[in-house]
Amino acid sequence: MDSLLPYFEHELSLFNKQSKEFAKKYPKIANRLLMGHDTVDDPHIERLIQAFSLISARINKKLDDSYSDFTESLLEVVYPDYLKPFPSVSIAQFNLGVQGNAMSEAVLAPKQSTFATQKINGTPCQFQSTQDVTLLPIEIDSVSFETRQEIYDNQHGLLNGCISIKFKALNPSFDYQALLSHSLDLYIDEDASQGTSLWDLLWCDVKQTHLHGRQVNKITGSPFEIIGFAPEQQVLPSHRVSNAASALLKEYFYFPEKFNFLRLNLGRACPNLKIDSNGFEIRCYFKFDKKNTIRLKNLQQLSASSIKLFCTPVVNLFKAAAKPIQVTHRSVYYDLVPDTRALFQHEIYEINKVIESKQSDNRLIQREYHPFYALNHYEQQDEGRYYHIKRDKDMAEFKQGFEYQIMFVEKNREDLSGAVSMSASLLCTNRDLPAQVIFGQSRGDLFSEGMTGFSSLSLLKQPTRTARFEYTGEERWRLISLISLNFLSLAAQDAELMKEYLSLYDITQSASNKLLVEGIVAVETSIAARRIQRLPQPGFVRGTVIDIQINQKNFAGVSIRQFAHLLAHVFGYHASLNSFVEVAISDAVTKEEIYRCQPRSGLSPLI
Repeated sequence: MDSLLPYFEHELSLFNKQSKEFAKKYPKIANRLLMGHDTVDDPHIERLIQAFSLISARINKKLDDSYSDFTESLLEVVYPDYLKPFPSVSIAQFNLGVQGNAMSEAVLAPKQSTFATQKINGTPCQFQSTQDVTLLPIEIDSVSFETRQEIYDNQHGLLNGCISIKFKALNPSFDYQALLSHSLDLYIDEDASQGTSLWDLLWCDVKQTHLHGRQVNKITGSPFEIIGFAPEQQVLPSHRVSNAASALLKEYFYFPEKFNFLRLNLGRACPNLKIDSNGFEIRCYFKFDKKNTIRLKNLQQLSASSIKLFCTPVVNLFKAAAKPIQVTHRSVYYDLVPDTRALFQHEIYEINKVIESKQSDNRLIQREYHPFYALNHYEQQDEGRYYHIKRDKDMAEFKQGFEYQIMFVEKNREDLSGAVSMSASLLCTNRDLPAQVIFGQSRGDLFSEGMTGFSSLSLLKQPTRTARFEYTGEERWRLISLISLNFLSLAAQDAELMKEYLSLYDITQSASNKLLVEGIVAVETSIAARRIQRLPQPGFVRGTVIDIQINQKNFAGVSIRQFAHLLAHVFGYHASLNSFVEVAISDAVTKEEIYRCQPRSGLSPLI
């Protein structure tokens, strides 16, 4: 209702201005109504004026709101995920407990496994995992930083820093050689500054790695891979027309902890590694500047709790059914609500399916309805049955649960007489309820029925508060125009345009995110050629190099390399056929290059 107040005040102000002119021009009539130049002395007349001002305000607001129907519908077709709320997200860890000592084989906790918290105000919050987790009878015994042992590398010279990660075997009877056929996802569970330092070091700075099993195996570079950037690793469900680049940006600004994972694939990194029941150790060597006291302090505080195994992002999404809708033909729109008593603790994220049920000749006929605003009407081999939903923002404020309404459209205008019932399967959230979850409980925070292989499931982060899209009016047109730009337009040496583009996906509009975006000082592009290996002989590919100059002070506690990798993926999705995009980050003051990403074309790096 707050949005109605400016309209109401405008109508009252307009009446006051016009009433003065009316009183001057028609003093006798104004005297009968007890209207002066500035006041209305009759309280009944004054209340009548206020009532009509409220009615006029509602009409004007409804007219203005109708202008956004087209832009909303256009966004629903082109970017269906943009207008949806971003549900609560957290990081969950499977704790093996005593079950790890008896585990005889790997246990898979598949993606989209469902879990629930304890009841909050009578309602449990439901989460689902967003990636597969393979449970194995191992644990991290210690994580430490060492400078005592130095090694010499032929390519990089003296390596005076070492990160040691020791893995402890829990079940002596388990065949630990099977670890080579599985990947281990390591989550860096530290604060922003320390976690950023460790993530950068393990992925980018490692020059040589020693893997200690039955013998020592040496490999060049880091054994870790970054994860979280691939389309199948998105937190939110994707659709055929979903934009993977926009999903990455939204997730980065809303929940950057999702990208603090590193994947260890022993079979790919060191296929000759021999592992027994004594466990194994990974020693990562790198060049360390002892004058960097901040990094030294962060690394000296490392412990076994700094890195967690068997973790996955979890999102507050769950399937639910809508209350059946009886089509009475007395209204255009019908309330679309989840079939639950606690409506104020449930919010519709999206509609999966709408089914019409009707009795005809003593048999039940069911027909599916499709979204009215869509690009695939020609693919539907039915008679043209569609639905359209709208969200009432005013209703969402004072009557949560009833803000969504649905309309049904029959292309052929069939006779809908008789008892017609509509049912819908929904994907819902618990609104802002997950933000009230108390995490870190001794017996676990999430619970699941039917899953085995672990003793408890803990949340490592406080579940975030649900965020919602807030753009209105002319901002929507600006949004559409910016989203439609390709990467060449965004990177056409216009830092302001790029900053505005990135800000569109900052759904939280937090101070830290704004500081990061404002840290982009300049953007320069150039055409370059890169050599690729192919048969029967190598070749060259022309592409675009995007050099982004930043103010490093704005990136305190943020991994610049991770941010660069994010932009490389975003622009890589827009690379044209037989071309590539290469992102480089440099300091705006010194012009010194900080990091250069591998050239990318689409989903893959340029080989």
